[in-house]
Amino acid sequence: MTVVSKADFPAIIEIYNRDGRQAAYEHIKETYGLKRPYFLISRIIKDPDCHYNRESDSFEADSSTAENDIFMSLDELCKEKSAKNMAVDQRRTDTRTMEKLVQELISDRLLELSRYITLETSSRTIIVDITSMKTDGYQVRTH
Repeated sequence: MTVVSKADFPAIIEIYNRDGRQAAYEHIKETYGLKRPYFLISRIIKDPDCHYNRESDSFEADSSTAENDIFMSLDELCKEKSAKNMAVDQRRTDTRTMEKLVQELISDRLLELSRYITLETSSRTIIVDITSMKTDGYQVRTH
């Protein structure tokens, strides 16, 4: 069963007003595959947001409709992300992964250095265990 959302109503209303009821029926049949488009038109006519004028057999434009067009409908918000947004999300994920990797590498380096270097902030001195560093294979150069 095909469900036609309220977001599709303006396009159907435009065809209805411009080309007539039969053209709207044909559009509904072709686009949505509905065998009985009368029921969809009836639903649009009963919708409080769509102002149908029985005398002129057309829908009247609502001044608030133009204002509402600047806002996204609930259907538009719930649609799947576009390829562009997905690419941006992928780049963000890649950036976060790289940042996490860099943080892990820095953490590993600092952990390695902490085995040989001690900072005493109270006396403002740095203690370096040169003997342990040489034993573990590091070359120590002094200036």
